[in-house]
Amino acid sequence: MDFSYCLTRNVYLPVSIKISSLEGRRETSNADFPIKHSDYYVTVQLYGDNKPLTVPVQTSYKSFKNHWSWNEWLTLPIKYCDLPASAQYAITVWDTVGPRKAVPVGGTTLRLFGKHL
Repeated sequence: MDFSYCLTRNVYLPVSIKISSLEGRRETSNADFPIKHSDYYVTVQLYGDNKPLTVPVQTSYKSFKNHWSWNEWLTLPIKYCDLPASAQYAITVWDTVGPRKAVPVGGTTLRLFGKHL
């Protein structure tokens, strides 16, 4: 298998990430937010040098029954050539608990580039 490489400064495409699915159980002891099959959504935002590079983008609304699966590509409003070496995704899973009210369920960060450039 052959691989091609290029420098990100030569890639003029917008940054994208695929949100696939969420697995597991959510347990809570908070009486304000009883456990139910929730309407989750995911937001993604890019950071560089601990500062936001983009506004957050989010998955579209889906009503879930047994399994949280978005299988959706999110495109962020920035091109690969404009990213600093410190760029990282901030991914957050949100639960809707009422009209116009959401609480974070979990999240993570993911570096786009290795530490040794």
